[in-house]
Amino acid sequence: MSLFFEALGLICASNPWKVILGGVTVVIALGLGLLNYQITTDPVELWSSPTSQARIEKNYFDENFGKFFRTEMMIFSIEHIVDSENKNKSVSLDDLWQDYVPYTSATDFVPPTTRFSPIFQRGILEEIVRIQNDIQELNAYYTEKDSNSTESIKLSDICLKPMAPVNNNCTFMSVTNYFQNSIENLRKKAVDTFFDSLLADYRSHLIGCTRNPTTIEEDSATWESAGEKAMSCLASFGGPINPNVVIGSYDEKFYFNGTHLVVNIPVINNEWTAPRAVLWEKEFLNYIQTWKNEHSVVNLTDFNINDDGSEDPNKPAWVRVKLTVAYSAERSVEDEIERESGTDVFTVLFSYVVMFAYVSFALGQFTSTSRVFIDSKITVGFMGVLIVMAAIICSLGIFSYAGVKMTLIIIEVLPFLVLAVGVDNIFIIVQHLQRDRAPSKETTEQQIARILGEVGPSMALSSGSETIAFFIGALSTMPAVRSFSLFAGAAVLFDFCLQVTKSSFSQSIIHFGKNNKLITWLRSLSLLPS
Repeated sequence: MSLFFEALGLICASNPWKVILGGVTVVIALGLGLLNYQITTDPVELWSSPTSQARIEKNYFDENFGKFFRTEMMIFSIEHIVDSENKNKSVSLDDLWQDYVPYTSATDFVPPTTRFSPIFQRGILEEIVRIQNDIQELNAYYTEKDSNSTESIKLSDICLKPMAPVNNNCTFMSVTNYFQNSIENLRKKAVDTFFDSLLADYRSHLIGCTRNPTTIEEDSATWESAGEKAMSCLASFGGPINPNVVIGSYDEKFYFNGTHLVVNIPVINNEWTAPRAVLWEKEFLNYIQTWKNEHSVVNLTDFNINDDGSEDPNKPAWVRVKLTVAYSAERSVEDEIERESGTDVFTVLFSYVVMFAYVSFALGQFTSTSRVFIDSKITVGFMGVLIVMAAIICSLGIFSYAGVKMTLIIIEVLPFLVLAVGVDNIFIIVQHLQRDRAPSKETTEQQIARILGEVGPSMALSSGSETIAFFIGALSTMPAVRSFSLFAGAAVLFDFCLQVTKSSFSQSIIHFGKNNKLITWLRSLSLLPS
């Protein structure tokens, strides 16, 4: 093995320009494979083995019943009180709780008091209705790849419509859909004009609907006695709303102790809707983020008006509260993976600059400050980092040719991994050369060949064991681990091959460049040692 590396070193050192030209050609040829690269960010594709039982069952379900819905979700809660009409008296969230006694015509029975948490204030429910109405008007634009035609996409084009074509309303799993997402229905009241008393309002409707979500005319007798039409508990899309789905943080079965309201929007996930839904979800996420930043303060008016219409002097006429929303779309996990990877670009570049500086100065043998740039081995450091980058390009390119999908994990981790391995080999080669005392009759080519013959076998064993270890990892059935192992093993192998050839070049070019005008000019700028 030593004889092989010695012969290889002699060839590379004797033909530096041919070696570098061949290396650049190989790197470019393999790098062109990146034109066909494919990146996967789907968590299922990343971490679930195609041969696992769960994946087989999922594929069976998808093939026979279609893919499960894409889910867009919002969870609303009150963050804090901003201010109120009475600046001299503070208002706390406890003051926003409502004690409500439903009306009954029975004279010998008093219904229990129902305590509503602040999130059930009518002004907050109306704001949630406005948000849902705005979401239905959001536009995304999808461009067909074949025809280049652009079409406008709304939620109605991709949403679940369980009662279509009779009812074409989108499914919104929301507590406000007990009122068919209508502000007018939320404001309806049944008032006994003779006794001037409140018989029913949105709170009584909520109580009735949570008890029986399938009621078509909730408490019709009470509403009709006041000359009002009874409201249905069925949602605008024609189906019932289970209270445990749309109310969160409630105490056992006391739904109105809940402090969070949940809105779920199921979206069809077939071949036609999926690419359009991805674009619409981006608009949805942007809208919710904008609302959260700019419009999440809600004004609760008539806060001092009692159920009998009288004013409570101890309460302010209005209170402003700050809502907060936790939200996600089907694409959110993939977006987060991509975002985190994008933020690491600076880290990767910074690490390469640090390694370049470290190699340049750590390998230097400084004699005086006037020769710091000459002695610092800038050329060697630059070539070492450049070889690492070239190895990564070759690895990504060759597997892109083969159609192997890469992950963002590979793009993030691989540069650090190959850099760590590559820097070690640079130190081995260069420091061995620095400490070597060549015989007087030995030429530069022969010295470099002899040194490569001495260090080459250990480098080969080290890089070979690392490459084999990574390729063994490719036997894993987990896609993320398999693809990482393939790319990492190939990158380490390419890094070794480039180092044992280009390192000979980087050392010999300085010696062969004594009569070269370019090298002379670079040395005059202190970019190459003399």
